[in-house]
Amino acid sequence: MTHPAPASTPPAPDLPLRPARPDEAAALAALVNSAYRGETSKAGWTTEADLLGGQRTDPDSLGEVLDRKRADAPVILVHEDAAGLACCVNLEPLPDQAAYLGMLTVRPTQQAGGLGRRLLAAAERW
Repeated sequence: MTHPAPASTPPAPDLPLRPARPDEAAALAALVNSAYRGETSKAGWTTEADLLGGQRTDPDSLGEVLDRKRADAPVILVHEDAAGLACCVNLEPLPDQAAYLGMLTVRPTQQAGGLGRRLLAAAERW
Protein backbone atom coordinates (compact mmCIF):
# COMPACT_ATOMS: atom_id res chain seq x y z
CA MET A 1 0.00 0.00 0.00
CA THR A 2 1.37 3.40 -0.89
CA HIS A 3 0.72 6.50 1.10
CA PRO A 4 0.40 9.91 -0.43
CA ALA A 5 3.34 12.22 0.12
CA PRO A 6 2.69 14.68 2.92
CA ALA A 7 1.73 18.11 1.75
CA SER A 8 4.61 20.48 2.12
CA THR A 9 4.05 23.22 4.61
CA PRO A 10 5.03 26.64 3.37
CA PRO A 11 7.80 28.19 5.40
CA ALA A 12 6.60 30.41 8.23
CA PRO A 13 7.44 34.08 7.90
CA ASP A 14 10.48 35.29 9.78
CA LEU A 15 9.83 36.13 13.40
CA PRO A 16 11.35 39.47 14.39
CA LEU A 17 13.52 39.04 17.48
CA ARG A 18 15.54 41.47 19.51
CA PRO A 19 17.66 41.19 22.65
CA ALA A 20 15.69 41.71 25.84
CA ARG A 21 16.53 44.87 27.78
CA PRO A 22 17.44 44.98 31.49
CA ASP A 23 14.27 47.00 32.20
CA GLU A 24 12.21 44.04 30.91
CA ALA A 25 13.45 41.55 33.53
CA ALA A 26 10.14 41.58 35.46
CA ALA A 27 8.01 41.14 32.32
CA LEU A 28 10.33 38.41 31.09
CA ALA A 29 10.14 36.54 34.41
CA ALA A 30 6.34 36.83 34.33
CA LEU A 31 6.25 35.36 30.80
CA VAL A 32 8.53 32.43 31.65
CA ASN A 33 6.75 31.66 34.92
CA SER A 34 3.33 31.88 33.24
CA ALA A 35 4.37 29.28 30.69
CA TYR A 36 5.85 26.74 33.11
CA ARG A 37 4.43 27.21 36.62
CA GLY A 38 1.16 28.03 38.28
CA GLU A 39 -2.40 27.96 37.03
CA THR A 40 -1.73 30.13 33.98
CA SER A 41 0.69 27.53 32.63
CA LYS A 42 -2.12 25.00 32.37
CA ALA A 43 -3.48 26.90 29.36
CA GLY A 44 -0.52 25.56 27.37
CA TRP A 45 1.25 22.24 27.07
CA THR A 46 4.58 23.17 28.71
CA THR A 47 3.26 23.26 32.26
CA GLU A 48 5.36 21.93 35.12
CA ALA A 49 2.70 23.04 37.62
CA ASP A 50 1.78 19.50 38.66
CA LEU A 51 5.44 18.51 39.08
CA LEU A 52 7.11 21.53 40.65
CA GLY A 53 5.99 24.48 42.72
CA GLY A 54 7.31 27.98 43.03
CA GLN A 55 8.64 30.12 40.27
CA ARG A 56 10.93 29.01 37.47
CA THR A 57 12.93 32.23 37.39
CA ASP A 58 12.89 35.71 38.89
CA PRO A 59 13.60 39.26 37.74
CA ASP A 60 16.88 39.47 39.68
CA SER A 61 18.49 36.42 38.04
CA LEU A 62 17.25 37.46 34.60
CA GLY A 63 18.48 41.00 35.23
CA GLU A 64 21.98 39.64 35.85
CA VAL A 65 21.94 37.94 32.44
CA LEU A 66 20.52 41.01 30.72
CA ASP A 67 23.16 43.33 32.26
CA ARG A 68 26.12 41.41 30.82
CA LYS A 69 27.99 43.38 28.19
CA ARG A 70 30.64 40.89 27.00
CA ALA A 71 30.49 39.79 23.36
CA ASP A 72 30.36 36.15 24.50
CA ALA A 73 27.62 36.77 27.07
CA PRO A 74 24.30 34.93 26.84
CA VAL A 75 21.48 36.79 25.11
CA ILE A 76 17.77 36.47 25.76
CA LEU A 77 15.87 37.11 22.57
CA VAL A 78 12.25 38.25 22.65
CA HIS A 79 9.37 38.74 20.26
CA GLU A 80 6.63 41.22 21.05
CA ASP A 81 3.08 41.48 19.85
CA ALA A 82 0.31 43.94 20.69
CA ALA A 83 -0.13 42.33 24.14
CA GLY A 84 3.57 42.57 25.08
CA LEU A 85 6.27 39.89 25.26
CA ALA A 86 4.92 36.85 23.41
CA CYS A 87 7.92 34.53 23.46
CA CYS A 88 11.58 34.35 24.35
CA VAL A 89 14.65 32.15 24.15
CA ASN A 90 18.04 32.21 25.87
CA LEU A 91 21.16 31.63 23.76
CA GLU A 92 24.53 31.01 25.42
CA PRO A 93 27.49 31.05 23.02
CA LEU A 94 29.63 27.92 22.78
CA PRO A 95 32.82 27.28 20.81
CA ASP A 96 32.68 26.87 17.03
CA GLN A 97 29.73 29.22 16.49
CA ALA A 98 27.39 26.92 18.37
CA ALA A 99 25.08 27.95 21.19
CA TYR A 100 23.19 26.39 24.06
CA LEU A 101 19.51 27.14 23.60
CA GLY A 102 17.32 27.25 26.70
CA MET A 103 14.32 28.89 28.31
CA LEU A 104 12.30 28.55 25.10
CA THR A 105 9.03 30.13 26.15
CA VAL A 106 5.76 30.91 24.39
CA ARG A 107 2.82 32.62 26.09
CA PRO A 108 0.53 29.74 27.15
CA THR A 109 -2.48 30.99 25.21
CA GLN A 110 -0.40 31.05 22.02
CA GLN A 111 1.15 27.60 22.31
CA ALA A 112 0.49 24.91 19.70
CA GLY A 113 0.02 27.49 16.96
CA GLY A 114 3.48 27.48 15.38
CA LEU A 115 4.98 30.42 17.27
CA GLY A 116 7.48 28.18 19.08
CA ARG A 117 8.59 26.66 15.78
CA ARG A 118 9.12 30.13 14.33
CA LEU A 119 10.98 31.20 17.48
CA LEU A 120 13.32 28.22 17.26
CA ALA A 121 14.01 28.86 13.56
CA ALA A 122 14.71 32.55 14.19
CA ALA A 123 16.98 31.72 17.13
CA GLU A 124 18.95 29.27 14.96
CA ARG A 125 19.49 32.03 12.40
CA TRP A 126 20.56 34.53 15.09
